Amino acid sequence: GEHGQWLASAHLLRAALAGPLPSPRFVRAGARRALLAAWRAGDRAVLADIATVLDGTGYEVDRWLAADWRQRAAFTPPASP
Repeated sequence: GEHGQWLASAHLLRAALAGPLPSPRFVRAGARRALLAAWRAGDRAVLADIATVLDGTGYEVDRWLAADWRQRAAFTPPASP
């Protein structure tokens, strides 16, 4: 179902972010999409991993975004499979 698709997307995007990407813009864009996929899948571990990626981009706005997603995850129960 839809939950499985979000979960697969989150995991695939996390794996892609670990590999060489053509530019920091790809990292930032991929991380933002991966955060949404992890959120919709209810996968807090992937969300935490991707938030860490955003923390390392060197952009303050990405650190704020990562903090926002961490707060959301802390106050929302994970999705049921």
